[in-house]
Amino acid sequence: MNKTIITITLLCFSVANAAVYVCDSTAVGNVGIANFLIDEAELQEQYILDTEAGTLSQTIFNGERQLNPKLTEVECAAIGLDLVCNEKSLLRSRSQIVIGIDRDLPFAYTEVNVFRDAKVRSAVGTCTHI
Repeated sequence: MNKTIITITLLCFSVANAAVYVCDSTAVGNVGIANFLIDEAELQEQYILDTEAGTLSQTIFNGERQLNPKLTEVECAAIGLDLVCNEKSLLRSRSQIVIGIDRDLPFAYTEVNVFRDAKVRSAVGTCTHI
């Protein structure tokens, strides 16, 4: 039992300190001014999380998938069996990505914005550890 706990602890620690994940959504939803749910494969979002650099970026789709040059600074921590990364921001818009590191790397991304008009944007899917 102790070996299992130590193994999980070491796994969580190493994942939180130096890892790159590519996360592909299977569903995206928005609640606010524009309410929608997208589950079409060609309209899904992709997130790239680099825990060593402390950055989260999102690809954009303009006819073809391109890397968005905007990087979001994040702080990541292993909490239980999840990797939780929160945006470092003083603005009234916050995002968080949570990856289940004990399973097939499911993820949930949430952005809450109350800057102008309140909205919540969420995406769920799976990640690949590179």
